[in-house]
Amino acid sequence: MQEAMHTHVYGPGQIVLALQKNGQAVSSILAATLGLLLFIAAYKRTLDPLFGSTLTERYLDLVVHTIHRLILGLAVLVQIAPHTTYWVGIYAARYGDPAIGPLTCHILVLAPVVHLSVSLIMYFGLRFVVMFGLARSVLQSYSIAELTVHKLSLEPRKDYIFLFLGILAYAGWMGFCSAEDMHRFMHNGHQVLTTFLFFPAMRTPTLSEFEEFPYHSVQYPLRILSSQESITGMIVVGELLDTLKDTVPDALHSLRYLRASHSLLGGVWTGEAIVTMGNVPPRTDELGTHLGDSIYSAFVLQEAVRLINGTSECPGGHCEKALVIGVGAGVIDPAVYYAARRYFGLKHPGDDNVFLEDARGWLQRRVATLLASPSNPSKFDMVVHDCFSGGGVPGHLYTIEFWNELKEIMTSRGVIAVNFAGKLGSMSSRAVATTLFKAFGQCRAFHDHLGAIPDQHLHDEFVNIVFFCSKSASPLAFRPSVEGDYLHSYLRRHVLSDLERRELPISIVRNASVWSEEAEEVFLLTDKNNKLNEWQRADAAEHWRIMRKVMPDIVWETF
Repeated sequence: MQEAMHTHVYGPGQIVLALQKNGQAVSSILAATLGLLLFIAAYKRTLDPLFGSTLTERYLDLVVHTIHRLILGLAVLVQIAPHTTYWVGIYAARYGDPAIGPLTCHILVLAPVVHLSVSLIMYFGLRFVVMFGLARSVLQSYSIAELTVHKLSLEPRKDYIFLFLGILAYAGWMGFCSAEDMHRFMHNGHQVLTTFLFFPAMRTPTLSEFEEFPYHSVQYPLRILSSQESITGMIVVGELLDTLKDTVPDALHSLRYLRASHSLLGGVWTGEAIVTMGNVPPRTDELGTHLGDSIYSAFVLQEAVRLINGTSECPGGHCEKALVIGVGAGVIDPAVYYAARRYFGLKHPGDDNVFLEDARGWLQRRVATLLASPSNPSKFDMVVHDCFSGGGVPGHLYTIEFWNELKEIMTSRGVIAVNFAGKLGSMSSRAVATTLFKAFGQCRAFHDHLGAIPDQHLHDEFVNIVFFCSKSASPLAFRPSVEGDYLHSYLRRHVLSDLERRELPISIVRNASVWSEEAEEVFLLTDKNNKLNEWQRADAAEHWRIMRKVMPDIVWETF
């Protein structure tokens, strides 16, 4: 009884020792949590070019938050992560399933790291429940770590994050070694040192260390002109060379492409694939290389905005005030703009006419400027809105509030062309169409296929659609195209002279069979009720499959 009631009295030295141990535990929890956050952010950015951000994130939370069950193994896994992420991703992508591919990478590469890291956190967290709860809360916000990666310019493809975390894990392992383990390490430490010496062999087998371009693939007639990690992902300019036709006659060749992560922003024909009307010299890039027509007819279809009846009311029949939003990415990426100018012949309209920022913020400032100076309005006659990239569009650039703000900076005769890719029967397509019709009152839609498309296929197949809408009260009509509209391009002539056949019936675009005021309320996109990003997830998987069919695997694996 006396022994059971005995109260132990700690001496000063024991109290200090206990506090030191507690401090070590708290530090270990925070260090492990921070390291795990940075690892997930760097891992995600490394995998994005193979699957795109939407598909990469699909099962990421599931893997991270369901594995809750040491440190030397963690160090090894972190150190080889650049290599394992790339190669597991390569073969998982070749399997051809956009759902199973990223999930396989998460399970084989990410899950073991999360398992060991969380086990470490839990080991100390059992004594510090509050700190453990904090660690898990922070873990659920690993997007903060992604922001840190960007702000510190720690490019994952150069493996700075993985290198740092690997060293940190080794140091942590040494700190917790027993005297016997430390003696064994000192005796056999050359093995660990050898691992560090051969660290470059563990780095991602990409172009991260390639300093001089162009890079020529030894496996395929592929040339990479530029590869750069940027704010919207990996920005790559590559070419499928003419020589490919000599070895694989039916293979795609003679083209230059611009890629952002796992999405093609555009491309042009090169070499012998270049043809012009009247044998007029083709346009060139900054290096003088000849460039042909776009590989995407959707870009030419957008130019039909110049044929809308309201444009004839401009002085001399020519509208000079035009606004282009997006060029394939909602947040205009400086690397994309640089690549477009250097390698695709994009003319620079002047520093005062280029804004490399989020379109929504720019638009709100533009509206405020016009309201402050109503006596000197500077509004746009035509707007081209193309923000599709990676299987989806940025939802905040498709809400009713955005379109209403955009109308504020358009003239009374202003017209707009909005590019959207998807299935007309999908929730996302219905939402975009619903909101555009609500904002502008009148719109017409056209597809970009070079051949006819059965109506049923429009509901079930992925297709580029360009919506043309107008502020004007006059009916939306197109004048016939003329020779001057084609700019010596056979593709322009083929697309613009055949608009009538490309038009989609409004009943199909708006799903008239199920249309109602209740349906309109559900699908109307607003800043407060915007499910577009959620609805696009299924579209992203379909887009990934299409990209894998459009280009050979090596195009997506070389960056």
